[in-house]
Amino acid sequence: MKTIDKEEIFSENIGSTLIKLSIPLIVSDLVQVIYNFVDTFWLSRLGTEALSAPVVSWPPVYFLISFGAGLLSSGIATISQDYGKGDYKSAREYSGVLFLFTLVFSLIVSVIPAIFSYYILKIMNIPEDLIPFANIYLRTILLATPFAYIGITFTTITSALGDVGLTMKINLLSVVINVILDPFMIFGIYPFPKMGVFGSALATLVSEVVVAIYSIFMLFYKYKKLNIGVKDLKFDMKWLKEIFRIGVPLGIHRSSNSLAQTFSISLLSFYGADVIAAYGITTRIIDFVQSITTGYARATAIMVGANLGRKFIDRSKEVVKKSLLDLSLILVFIGVILVLFRDQLIGIFTQDPSVFKYAVDYLFISSITLPFYGWFFISYGVANGSGNTYFFGLLSVLRMWVFRILPMFICIYILTFNVIYIWLVIAVSNIISGITGLMWVNKKTWIVIK
Repeated sequence: MKTIDKEEIFSENIGSTLIKLSIPLIVSDLVQVIYNFVDTFWLSRLGTEALSAPVVSWPPVYFLISFGAGLLSSGIATISQDYGKGDYKSAREYSGVLFLFTLVFSLIVSVIPAIFSYYILKIMNIPEDLIPFANIYLRTILLATPFAYIGITFTTITSALGDVGLTMKINLLSVVINVILDPFMIFGIYPFPKMGVFGSALATLVSEVVVAIYSIFMLFYKYKKLNIGVKDLKFDMKWLKEIFRIGVPLGIHRSSNSLAQTFSISLLSFYGADVIAAYGITTRIIDFVQSITTGYARATAIMVGANLGRKFIDRSKEVVKKSLLDLSLILVFIGVILVLFRDQLIGIFTQDPSVFKYAVDYLFISSITLPFYGWFFISYGVANGSGNTYFFGLLSVLRMWVFRILPMFICIYILTFNVIYIWLVIAVSNIISGITGLMWVNKKTWIVIK
């Protein structure tokens, strides 16, 4: 896909530019969602325990890497605004600091947790019959984390520069390798032995290694838009402060979400493996929707950041207004489709009557609240692009812990409600946070000019 021309961000039709930016980003996320679907499909052939292994393993993984990923997201605001101003030297220096920071941080949040993976699962109160499957999956995915971070860093830089086509190609490379290797490693198709759940995780590790090597090669040698050299790999306090100023609230957003997901799995364990499997299946479907909301949010962040960098305030406002309207209409349409075909979608992944019923109920309730979900993510894009991230960080914590986890705990352990009320709690948390995010965006306190 052709790279977006710099001037399109500042002068072309806002709607068409948002689409040009968001489609490759949406495709990037969609191919990962498709892989998750494929992975879920293959693992479902091994039984409920194998199917549940990624469901219980990914929340702690996301928690352990997400704070750093949030810090990396600061690159969208800083690099896109420097790009908007034409200050390429600052963009290169910041990218070098960001890359070195990635290497150090990723090793810390992967190696140590991998050693204690069994105890992490015990703390989560995972059922004993799931732990052997989840432990081998979790440990392998953690070892893939440093390589994943390198790819994330490079795609953050390319996205901030509007080079979303390259971002898409990198993610496609990762997923294609993963999808090809998955059935071979899971079921033992020649030349691989049968590895089951471990094979699924190992396929992910291999794909992340390949992408990391490619990203390093491009960033240091072949990416003409912004090459960094060894001299740029330093801990410059000026840029480290910028990473933490913008990135800490985004890191809190991501890590808070991930930790809350871990707690959610732990709370849902009260109902047994069927509910956990249903939650995982529905989450995979909602991930498809999230790829669209995230793509629009990231496109919004790029355009807001670049236009604020050039001091085009009115255009920044119009970007936000247009993205809110377009995404709302898209999510209403998708919500209707999911409601109408929920039985067929869930039926792809399970024929177990109990898992099927739980998953269909959860998908129906979640589909109704999709526009609010979109508003929350646009507020994320606005915060990310403007660099004014503190309010969003607070809102994200409230969304998961006050509006979701606390009511879930009360419903399960105090009121002893059945699981349908848990699905309703999750939906209400999305409605409240979506409305609050929309109100913050409309106040326009995010408009800050450097």
